[in-house]
Amino acid sequence: MSLNDGDCAVCLQPITNPMGAECYLKHVDMWLTSQGMSTIESQIVRAHIKKKLPQNNPNTETCVTCGKEHLSVCSYCFVFAATNVLRELNFARNFEEDFDYIFSYKGGEI
Repeated sequence: MSLNDGDCAVCLQPITNPMGAECYLKHVDMWLTSQGMSTIESQIVRAHIKKKLPQNNPNTETCVTCGKEHLSVCSYCFVFAATNVLRELNFARNFEEDFDYIFSYKGGEI
């Protein structure tokens, strides 16, 4: 398989929620702040997540949130990478589960 414009650089599937990695990271920052995390701690988590994301991608499709950033990763691969970072940084299991619940759309299920 090859990467087509608008595909996730990790799983090569079409990106159905066209949001850029920086916008995802801003949402993570807001969530971490709401969980009582300091700005410095949040920046550390953000840096670790960013290292796990694709750096160079040929996508020309842009983020629907900011309209500036090119798409690189689907929401599923982003959540997977971020959850792995929380695990690697030894966050409590319930913290990791709460993150997964909020960011993997499980909170919207009825």
